[in-house]
Order: sequence, then C-alpha cells, then structure tokens
Amino acid sequence: MFIIIILSLFSFFFLENKTRYSNVSLITGDKEVTAEPGGNPVEWKVFVDVHPKPTLTWCNPKGENITSKKQNLMTKYEVEFPYRAAILRIFHINQKDHGIYVLKIKNRFEENEVSLSLKVKGKFLSFRCKMKGQKSGANI
Repeated sequence: MFIIIILSLFSFFFLENKTRYSNVSLITGDKEVTAEPGGNPVEWKVFVDVHPKPTLTWCNPKGENITSKKQNLMTKYEVEFPYRAAILRIFHINQKDHGIYVLKIKNRFEENEVSLSLKVKGKFLSFRCKMKGQKSGANI
C-alpha cells in the first residue's frame, strides 16, 4: 500500500508535470467566412487536444469574452466546449458582427490563439427624413 502511494505521488509530481502537448485545428468553417446580413448563422468548430487541460475562451472583435449559451431566439452567440472542441455560433448576422473572432487557449505552460475572420456583405445606410407640411397631431 505504501509503495503504491509513493508511486502515485512520483507519477503526479514528476511525470504529470512534464507531459504536455498541443494539437489545435479548425474542424468546421473556414478561417475567413463571408456572410449575408440576416442570413444563415456562422459556425466555427475548433479541435483542441491540449495537455494539461486548458482554459478556453472565445472573444468577439471588440476583445470581449463571449459567454452566452443559446437561450432564446434573440441570443446573438452560442458557445459550447464539448470534449476536445470549442464551438462558436453567431446568429442574426449584421454589419456589426464584422471582424476577427479569437479562441484563446491557455494552460500553465503555454498560451495559444486561433483567429477567425467574419466579413459581412453589403453596406448599411442610415439616414434621417424630415417631413415638411405635417399638421400638428396628424397621423402618419
């Protein structure tokens, strides 16, 4: 019993701390995606096989962490971290979604990033209309 405990401690402190590897690759989606405003959602799925186990974080083009999980029809982002993967889905695509999305992969030995680009087709114009000749209290 005593020998098993010593071997376990040896394994934990010496072997576990020296074993490390990193294998990261894109599974679905392209590194650069062009989407239509109001079109289909964009999905990226990244294979992440890293040891020791990393912390995974998706960031939007503003550098803010994305933590939302799909809860209702108006949710902008859906994030999942199944075994050895990181998935980001972007819904209700519009011009503001344009930019670089980053998956941050971090453990005690290294930090890594996967950058993915979303381009949104078209241009949105905003303008103001001033109506002349409107009578007070008129319904339009």
